Amino acid sequence: NAISNDQLNWLKKQGATKLIDMTDNDEMGVIATDIINKMSDSNGKVFEDNTFIMPEDVSVLNKTMPFAGCTFAKVVLPESMTTLPESIFRESLVEEVVLGSNVDIIEDWAFYDATALKRVLKKDAAGVAQESLEGITTFSGMAFYNTASLESIVLPDSLTSIGSSMFTFSGVKNVTIGSGITALVSSMFADSGLTSIVIPETITSVPASAFARSALTCRITSSEAPVETYAFPAANALNVPCIVKTI
Repeated sequence: NAISNDQLNWLKKQGATKLIDMTDNDEMGVIATDIINKMSDSNGKVFEDNTFIMPEDVSVLNKTMPFAGCTFAKVVLPESMTTLPESIFRESLVEEVVLGSNVDIIEDWAFYDATALKRVLKKDAAGVAQESLEGITTFSGMAFYNTASLESIVLPDSLTSIGSSMFTFSGVKNVTIGSGITALVSSMFADSGLTSIVIPETITSVPASAFARSALTCRITSSEAPVETYAFPAANALNVPCIVKTI
């Protein structure tokens, strides 16, 4: 199960020093080595397209920040993974992540400080990667904190639980909120690049500082959701959000 020089050199080129270091860890060494060995084709040749495909029979790399510093253009996660572990892409430079169709929970800090992240996709039942993250029920706290390159995301109808400061300091400009969300959370889009948002009728409250210091200039709402004081402090240069009620 030794890691070949070709594999090590490829990993080093992609900045995967954390993953390499894990091979010497008593707890995670076997899993990390297994992942590295299985990410090659049948001839033992490592992938050349800057894509990391995690093996189907490896589902957990928890609380280790395994992709910290990695510059992979794309990481594809296995169907066996049902929860995206805490801090898995924290401080990574990965640009695109494809979740397996069985993922339903994104844990705390999963993409924290993943400043190069541009897209998060999720496979559907047919195995096709979609922008819709349907099937995910939980976004835990600060999961997308400081994802500066992430400009758009869809919060699916299946999503019912979201943690605080979810998109703080993110580059998100456009957000679609699904019908499963009944309330926004504190500092949800604070200091983000958000310019507009459609608030569905399912939303019952907008808490303080939800959009603080964001780039928000207009919100469209079809609900009678109560808006707390300071929900929009300094949300734009005029400090007067455009509020359009749908009929």
